[in-house]
Formats: sequence, C-alpha cells, structure tokens
Amino acid sequence: MKIVALVAFLLTAATASCLGDEVSCPAPAWDYGSGSSGPAHWGDLDYDWKACSAGTMQSPIVTGTLTGDQRMSAIVLGDRTSKLTVRKTSHELKVYTGVADSNKVWVIAYEEQVLRLLQFHFHVPAEHRDGGTPIGEIHFVFRMTSGRLLVLAVWIDEGQENGALQKIIDAKPTASCATGTTASELSIAQLLPSNRNHYARYEGSLTTPPCDENVTWIIELEPIHATKAQVEKLRVGTSANARPTQPLNGRTVRWRQQ
Repeated sequence: MKIVALVAFLLTAATASCLGDEVSCPAPAWDYGSGSSGPAHWGDLDYDWKACSAGTMQSPIVTGTLTGDQRMSAIVLGDRTSKLTVRKTSHELKVYTGVADSNKVWVIAYEEQVLRLLQFHFHVPAEHRDGGTPIGEIHFVFRMTSGRLLVLAVWIDEGQENGALQKIIDAKPTASCATGTTASELSIAQLLPSNRNHYARYEGSLTTPPCDENVTWIIELEPIHATKAQVEKLRVGTSANARPTQPLNGRTVRWRQQ
C-alpha cells in the first residue's frame, strides 16, 4: 500500500509540475487580485514569467470573429473510466485520472495522435469569452507529441444540476493542498457537450504564470450546464480565479462546425 501511495503521489506531483503549477503550500507569490501580485504584475514577479507581460500570444481571449475551417480534425473520445483524484491547490481545484491505475488515464484522439490527459481544473467565472461571460470553465490539459500543450476548454452555463460535476464537488477536500477521491468512476464524455466537434481553435499561452506561449487551445462552442450553486463550489475560496482577456495581436481564431 505504501508503494501504491508513493506512486500515486509522484504521478500527481509530476503531472502538475510539468505545467509550472504549484503543488506546495503556502500559496505562491501571485494571485488574481488588483494589487502588486495580481495579473497586471505577474511578469514583474519572476524573470521566468516575463511572457505574462511581454508575450504577444497570451491567453485567455475573447473569441470574436471566427474563421470557418472544416479541415480541422474531429475530436474522438476514449472510453476509459476512472475514479478522480481531486486536489485543492491555492488557486483552483485540480483533478487527475488514473492515479491508482495508469491504464485508466483519460485519452482523446486528435490529429492522428492519442493524447493522455495530464489534469483538468476549473476557473470561476470563465476565462475565455464569446461576448458574454459563462459562469465557469473547465480546462482539460493534454501534451502533444510536439511537446506543446493542447488545452480543451469547456464553458459552463447556468442550468440544471450536473451529476458528473456533483461527484467532483462531493470529493472536494476541505483543507488546502489535500486530496479527495470520487466515490465512483467517470468518463471524459460526461464533462463535455454532446456536440464536441463544434469548436474554435487558436494558438496561445498558459493563463497562469509562467504564461508560456506553448498552448494550442480548443474551445468548445457549446457549453455544458450546472447550477450556479454547483459552480460556486468549484471555486477555491471566495475570489474569482480568472485572468483578464488578452489582445489577439492579429491571431486567427478558426472554428469547426459539426
């Protein structure tokens, strides 16, 4: 049992650290506030975070005018199910699949690659926008064979109770940096819209320090739904954890219609 626990811990730590996200306590030296450690100043807090202020392909964005491109690949979901490990960090809930069994890690197929999920996490309210502001956003983080990250963003609109999200909420730990586990297994399909191939795509960055510009973003244009009370429970603390939108700087946002 000790070996299994150690492997699970190392997998979780390695998965998070590859994105530059913190997994340790206390809180890191950045936040989402309006003060000197907020988004407007992230690029000044650490030399390795210069892209947060000097980058030209930053995220999130307002999708704005979309350029149709039916040549973009379809997203094919794997059918793996897994109990979810829910970690409460300083800024967000991070969720991992296949911690006890790597064969259960969620996968998708995209552009002739099979991509393994590193983790997913929540932003409340949403970071990307299409003119309005959805009440939440999920980021599913994958690594492509090129080394770039592919992040699949799913908007959450207010609506009926969401059973899959409720399982994650029920597993949410109370203490910071603690973990919980869902009582039953879930699949990635349970957290995506039914028409998952109606999406927008653009090249951008991480939305947290170090803001590296190594991310291909896929934004699902049809949301999933949950109650406002549920989405509030996906928040860590009471403050928003959404970076302000960034300039497009001439980038093209393409879209695929099913």
